[in-house]
Amino acid sequence: MRICFSKRRPRLFPAQRAIYILTCLFLVIAGAAQAHFSLGTKIRHMFLSEAEGLTEVLVFSPIPLVFADVLSGEKDTEGFLATVGPADAPGVILLPEAANAASEAFAARLAQSLRWRVGPREITPEIEAFRILPGPPPEGLASVEAAAALLATPSPEGPVSIGSGYVAMRLRLDAQALLLPLTVEAGLPALTLAEGVRIDNHVVDARSDTPRSFTRPGQLERPLTLPEGWIGWAAEYVYQGIVHILEGIDHVFLVVAMSLAATTALSLLRNITAFTLGHAVTLAAGFLGYAPRSAWFIPAVEAAIAATIIMAAITSYLRMRASATIYVLIGLLHGFGFSFVLARLLGPGSPDLVPALAAFTVGIEIGQLAIVAMVLALFWGLRQATAPGAELARKSVLVILGLVATYMVVERIPALLGA
Repeated sequence: MRICFSKRRPRLFPAQRAIYILTCLFLVIAGAAQAHFSLGTKIRHMFLSEAEGLTEVLVFSPIPLVFADVLSGEKDTEGFLATVGPADAPGVILLPEAANAASEAFAARLAQSLRWRVGPREITPEIEAFRILPGPPPEGLASVEAAAALLATPSPEGPVSIGSGYVAMRLRLDAQALLLPLTVEAGLPALTLAEGVRIDNHVVDARSDTPRSFTRPGQLERPLTLPEGWIGWAAEYVYQGIVHILEGIDHVFLVVAMSLAATTALSLLRNITAFTLGHAVTLAAGFLGYAPRSAWFIPAVEAAIAATIIMAAITSYLRMRASATIYVLIGLLHGFGFSFVLARLLGPGSPDLVPALAAFTVGIEIGQLAIVAMVLALFWGLRQATAPGAELARKSVLVILGLVATYMVVERIPALLGA
C-alpha cells in the first residue's frame, strides 16, 4: 500500500499556536519548580585589597576546583591526592604533608586554577602563601582582615577530604590591576557536579574606600570582569535582580497570572503596585534578619509562594476581583523569597547593604515589568487576530499555571513536614 503525505503543513491558528508553545514551555520548566535554597552550595571566596601599590587577593577555594583536571580523568603526576576506602566506593583525600614538601609545585597548581587578566593582558599571579583547611571558612567571613587571620592558621597534620576541605591562598597581581579592568576565570576544566550541588563565587573588593561584594554562580567557565565604580556595582546588583525574577519560575508564574487577571490598565497598575509594596517590605526585612530562623520557615515560605500562584490563577480564570490587600499579602510572601536570594548574592556581613538592596529591588521591578509587557503584547496580538481564540488561550494558560503550581505545592510539602 502506498502512503502519500501532503507537503502542506496543517495550519495552526494564532490562539492554538500560543497554547501549544506555552504548554511546551511550562512542561519543560516545571521540573525547575524550586526557586530558592539550593542544597549543597560550595562557596569560593575572593577578597581583593591594595597592598604596597599592588592588588592582593585572598582566595578560599573548595579543593575539587583546584584539582578539576585530575578529577575529570587526567593522570595525576604530582602525588598530592590519594584514594582511600573500598574499591566500590572510594574516597579522595588531599595530603597536606605532600603539599608542604613540594610547596613550589603545589603553588604552581594553585596559580593555574584561576586565570587573571588586567585589561586585555593575561598575567601570572605570584602565590605568596597557602594553607589547607579541613572545612569551609566560617559563616560570616566578610572582611579582608578576617580572611587574612584565617589564612594564618596552620594546616592540619592529617589528610583532608576533598569533599569538605578548602585551600586558602594569598596571591599578588601587578600594579596595573589597580588601574585597568580585572577579569578572572577558571583555569581548569569544569567539573560535573552531582545533583543538588552548586558553586558560588563570593567576591569582596576592598580596593576602594567603600568595600563592595557580590556573588556569581558557576565555576567561572565564563570570564568574570569585576565591576568598576559605583555605577558598575549598581549595574551588577540590578542585573542580578533581573536574572533572579526571570529564573525564579514561581515568581514568573505569579506575574503572568496577575497580568491575565487585569480587566483594565488601572486594575493592573493597582495589582502590580500592591504586589511591589508587599515584596519590598519583606525583601528588606528578610535580608536584614527580621525573619524567623526556625527550620520550618524556608519550606513554609516556598510552599506558600506556590499556593499563591494557584489562588492568582483561579482568581484570574473566574474574573474575580481581588483586593489590593490580597496582592500586598502575596507580595509579602514573595519578598521573603527575594531576600534569601539577595543574602546569598551579597554574603553575610556585606559592607554595602543599602545600595545593593536598592539596586537589587530595581532589577526585580525591571524584570517584573518586562514579564508584564511580554504577556500584554502577546495577548493583544491574539485579540487582534481572534478575540474568542485569545480568551481560550488566556484560560488555557491559567489552567496550566494552576496545575504546575499544584505540583509545586505537593513537591514542597515533604520539606515542610520534615523541618
